Amino acid sequence: MPSIIEYFLLRDARAEALKTPDAARVAIGRALSLGRQKGEAADALWSNGHAAEGLRLAVDALHAVLDACAPSPSAPLPSAPLPAAPLPAAPSPAAASEEAAEDGGDAPQDTAAVAASEGPRWRAFLAGRGIPASRLDAFAVLESTSSSALLPVLDAEVGGTHADLYEQSLAARLEVVRAVAGVALTTRELAWLRAIRIGSVVVVLAVVVGLVGLLTRRPERPLVQASDVFGQSPQFAAGLVLDGREDTEWLLPDHASGWIETRLPEARRVSAVTITNADNPPHFDRATREYRVELYSADRVVGSADGVFENLEREPAPRRIEVAGDDVDRVRFVVRSTHGAGGGIAELRVEP
Repeated sequence: MPSIIEYFLLRDARAEALKTPDAARVAIGRALSLGRQKGEAADALWSNGHAAEGLRLAVDALHAVLDACAPSPSAPLPSAPLPAAPLPAAPSPAAASEEAAEDGGDAPQDTAAVAASEGPRWRAFLAGRGIPASRLDAFAVLESTSSSALLPVLDAEVGGTHADLYEQSLAARLEVVRAVAGVALTTRELAWLRAIRIGSVVVVLAVVVGLVGLLTRRPERPLVQASDVFGQSPQFAAGLVLDGREDTEWLLPDHASGWIETRLPEARRVSAVTITNADNPPHFDRATREYRVELYSADRVVGSADGVFENLEREPAPRRIEVAGDDVDRVRFVVRSTHGAGGGIAELRVEP
């Protein structure tokens, strides 16, 4: 759990950034950039058949990121590689002992043995950043092997062992970069990274919650339903009474009584219902005559009103029917008798 908290809040990373000198941060960032640059170039060469050069760059990339693990704040990485000065030949241990004996002093220690016992200078730094000892041992072997081995010069000289070395160098470099990359970030960059990580989680959670809501939402009851439809035709479907158009109509079969009702999204107060009668253009041979409006709260009628459309009108005007009730969740319009060949209505609107 602490690692998850640190991943998002980056408290330890910020504390480390505050203690890291700017020179060291710049040096680490430069070394990591160099490692990334060489690694990308190695991948491009290796994948295009230039295996020898790709291998050399992959090894160089690993060495670059290992060098980033323990830079000296007082001596940051140079801006450009400097030519190496020739080193004087070191005296043999026996000669050094004889010289020390002649001077009456103790024989000097084997500095190479001391360095080997201490291990590479990056080991303690990476151990402090959570990389296990077994992996650090593997890095040390890999660094020693890749630096001392005679790497192939020609692509034809690259074999299976070299391919393994390439893959191991690539994997080791990426592991080191993941452990060290945060050190190269400033406190402002860490704040941005924290905001991005937290924001991403918030967005993902919002999407998940929305999807869960859609998947678990109960199916809504039909908004409009009717006892019957003329010819079961979509041209005269029940839903047309709520489309806001008076040139579309719900019609019943010939000379039949019946009903149409709408369910409200939530129970509420209803003060009136407005109905526009049918006329079935261009035939003008269907309309409702006697009707009843019923208001329901659950299965209980809480209001009703009867009425008559005296004539079959062309382009009938909306009629407001005064009928009121509380906690109404369903409104039904009942066609009791018809004009012409059958009944129906064009629009139904529930008034608050």
